[in-house]
Amino acid sequence: MKITFWIGVVAAICSTTASIPQLWKSYKDRATKDLHMFTLCIRMLGCISWCVYAILLKEYTLATSSAIAFVIECLLLIAKHKYN
Repeated sequence: MKITFWIGVVAAICSTTASIPQLWKSYKDRATKDLHMFTLCIRMLGCISWCVYAILLKEYTLATSSAIAFVIECLLLIAKHKYN
């Protein structure tokens, strides 16, 4: 496989999992006061946009990672509403 594919896989893993520690901490501590609603919404919009873009290009690794990242951001948004 091409090196560009593996660079894309590493980038997808990193960007997809970047919010998991925040999600874990939010649910563990039941505190989300440091999360900004605007930032969550912008990141969700970015994830959906990347997902649509990737589907249109038939780049399913990017589409999958963007969809997973969107779900993580949604869970953070739910935590924000639940614990505030």
